[in-house]
Amino acid sequence: TEASIPYWMTGGTLIGALRHGGFVPHDDDVDIECYHEDAGKIRAAFDNSPFPAVLVHSSGDWEGKPVGRLVFWDAMFFDIFF
Repeated sequence: TEASIPYWMTGGTLIGALRHGGFVPHDDDVDIECYHEDAGKIRAAFDNSPFPAVLVHSSGDWEGKPVGRLVFWDAMFFDIFF
């Protein structure tokens, strides 16, 4: 990436790419995974971006991994698994 942050598809996004050749028809977000230590880099990258994104750290986890969410325009969601 331009910000040198490694990431990869996971969850429903990965299933959709493999099984449907795109998105799962009923899915409403994008699931990506990255390294937890890159959370600050992600926040900084979008602070300096023309895209109006907010990184929200969830208080929960999924299978023991912290979860965050990038929210664009209060309408488009990227779930981030660290």
